Amino acid sequence: MSANYAITNISEKFKSRQRRRFREMLNIDVSTKFVDADAIFGLVVERDPMANVTFYDVKEVVKELREVHATVAGEDVGYEGDDSISLAAFVDCMSVPDLEEHVKTSLQAKTAIVRKAMMTTTVGEVIEDATRSSIQRDILRDTFKVAIWEAPLNAIVTLTVIASILFMGTSIDFYPDSI
Repeated sequence: MSANYAITNISEKFKSRQRRRFREMLNIDVSTKFVDADAIFGLVVERDPMANVTFYDVKEVVKELREVHATVAGEDVGYEGDDSISLAAFVDCMSVPDLEEHVKTSLQAKTAIVRKAMMTTTVGEVIEDATRSSIQRDILRDTFKVAIWEAPLNAIVTLTVIASILFMGTSIDFYPDSI
């Protein structure tokens, strides 16, 4: 499969989810559009302390990914510095199934290590993802607190509606011609 096909056929929903995930993993602020090699290297070492990769290797991988993305996607996304890549381009590259085939032979093993660190989901991430909706629900509940008078008023309205239905049914039973 060509990298161009893979990059252009990634769903926007997947890209958005991966951007959010990468931001959390790399501790990148929402306003930041670029990922630097230092953050990527820190994550690779954190995820796999025995990984045979140096900061210089990650820096070279980032440069290569920028070139692959510019060649494949045909767009220059404007890179901030020598050892950084735009988050969008990084997500695109990490999402290509056969990424290692599109980089220089000398960087294939290092690219595979970086890709494995970025694409592997930890148990903690799964738990955080699963509990995120309940946390957001709690935040919403706290945001829209019910007024103290609302519960008693709801009870009074409910009792009034039930009484009205009972009285209407009783009046139809005793005086059917009154309607």
